[in-house]
Amino acid sequence: MRKKVKSYIDMCVECAYHKVKGAKKEGELHNIERVPIPFHTVNIDHLGPFPKSSKGNTHVLVYVDNFTKYTYIEAVKDTKTRNVTKTLETIFGIFGPPQRLISDRGTAFTSAQFNSFMKENSITHIKTATAMPRANGQVARHNKTITTAITSSYKREDGRDWDVKIKPIQYAINSIPNRTTGQTAHW
Repeated sequence: MRKKVKSYIDMCVECAYHKVKGAKKEGELHNIERVPIPFHTVNIDHLGPFPKSSKGNTHVLVYVDNFTKYTYIEAVKDTKTRNVTKTLETIFGIFGPPQRLISDRGTAFTSAQFNSFMKENSITHIKTATAMPRANGQVARHNKTITTAITSSYKREDGRDWDVKIKPIQYAINSIPNRTTGQTAHW
């Protein structure tokens, strides 16, 4: 049965095109002090651009809890600060604001408006090194999985329906036991 399932999956053209087999390891991820408190430290990043969807979305905002590995993903129209803060307000309404937020140095995360938002919510903002995705390794690893899932699930040939699959992809990621924790993020 395993052989048949593997053969069937290997015949999927979209999967074969978008999934990278045996990718070379990039090296060790930078260790970040892990605090055993859910949503104490989180990682955030933009992913994209994807084809402009029928709803006008072009990017995904990815938010990963460093301890539980819970992942929240949201389709957004652009990478501007207002979309980031709006999404963060929604997340904070569910989980509360974190103590630390780790991001790259994208313009949305370095703007005066974003810095003000961090201060208002008493969040320590840690910015990673430029052009070093593995410095924000928690979210970089999830980005790879999310990109593969999105590009493998296009139903329309032009790919403009990718944002319809965002929440099912989020649910799937959070339902798979994490190698580090041995648990699903849903607990």
